[in-house]
Amino acid sequence: MINFDNIDRHSRLYAFLAPLIKSGFRSFYRSVTIVGEEHIPSKGVPCIVIANHQNGLMDPMTQLLLFKDGRQPVFIARGDIFKRDFIARLLRFLKILPTFRTRDGDRNDVRRNNDIFLLAGEILKKGGTLTMYPEAQHQHGRYLGPFKKGFPRICFTAVELSDYQLDLQVLPITIHYSTYEYRGGDLLAVVGEPITFRELYPAYQEEPNHAYQLLNDKVRTHLQRMMIDISDREHYRELDMLRLMVSEERLDKRDKNDFYQRFIEEKRVIDRLMALKDENEAEYLKIIEETRNYCDLLDQEEFGDRELANPQTWGRALWKDFLLTLSIPLFLFGLVHHFIPIWLTEWVTKKIKDRQLKSSIRFALPLLLSPLWYLILFLILIFSLKSLFFTILWLIAAAISYKILFYWLIGVKKLFKSYFYLLQRKSDQVTQLQKLRKRIIDMIQSLL
Repeated sequence: MINFDNIDRHSRLYAFLAPLIKSGFRSFYRSVTIVGEEHIPSKGVPCIVIANHQNGLMDPMTQLLLFKDGRQPVFIARGDIFKRDFIARLLRFLKILPTFRTRDGDRNDVRRNNDIFLLAGEILKKGGTLTMYPEAQHQHGRYLGPFKKGFPRICFTAVELSDYQLDLQVLPITIHYSTYEYRGGDLLAVVGEPITFRELYPAYQEEPNHAYQLLNDKVRTHLQRMMIDISDREHYRELDMLRLMVSEERLDKRDKNDFYQRFIEEKRVIDRLMALKDENEAEYLKIIEETRNYCDLLDQEEFGDRELANPQTWGRALWKDFLLTLSIPLFLFGLVHHFIPIWLTEWVTKKIKDRQLKSSIRFALPLLLSPLWYLILFLILIFSLKSLFFTILWLIAAAISYKILFYWLIGVKKLFKSYFYLLQRKSDQVTQLQKLRKRIIDMIQSLL
């Protein structure tokens, strides 16, 4: 195991690379919205950042965006990813500490947690920023998993090291994505007010395990109130569809493009349905059954709920088709210059079964390949054009075309769905879907 001492020491190379990586990360999404930045404690205030974990590498990247004051937060991740020496050294450079879980097997590794927790406590005692995921693994949907004991152990270790003088702040963050898999989606991070827990210090001195549970319960409840938590996993598919279809119906045209407003409406729908489950289970199950029928029928079509909610006309579809046809040269320019890294990325992504990791691969692999790939392009162009000015200009155009390429593909995908809907809009199947959708919407509207 490599040495993690002084992992919180300022790194000039890290400071140089971080803005470049953040810029690449922002460009991965259509929109990035951060709400509540004013709640972030100042640099030098001991702070442990906790967040829901639903999207692999993209979650810590989102947290990294929050800090604009030059601080270099230390992350905590599961220890099994540190098995290989090269990976472990890379993760240490990225300021990531390992914690080990009993289920990962090696009891010797689990015993090392005491040293890791002491190191994390020292970082917090010195006024550092630590960030971790109390669930200890990413979830497979929009819900909050149970918290493990690692988070409160680190908190109370830091407090104990300071002889109970440390006023440690727990900063809750919830992260919401429009899609877990693809480029060009929307990203939202909501920063809550810092949580303190001085009232639990006496409980820790008397019975640590009880204090761990109290802190976990306090912070988890706070985080749960800030996010979309589809706690009924048995009916996750139906509830996730209701989240989308009802918010699509209730939002006006302007708010549909505001991802934060969409999040608020989606959360309102899910919170009300979870309350209905406790208040009137029969009514709740009736809505679930209707939605299941709707999902089953929709799965047989080549279009989605959005096409039913916002039906296109032939005129609008053909106009979009015309614009996409005009932009084919831009698409081809981007494809020719990036075919190999795109093909390699998709080849690797297809081997990943966990969809919560797919966007991580689609972000990280091109980022790692891009320096080498653009160096190859530079050498080809400089020998072909024999002009540094035109070579740089060409490379800038190629970089811009890379983003255009993906938005063109998204546009084509949406257009085909519109065509499938238009070709079948008068069919009995679509009529049945529209009636069923309206009935479900009316049932939900009466609850809100």
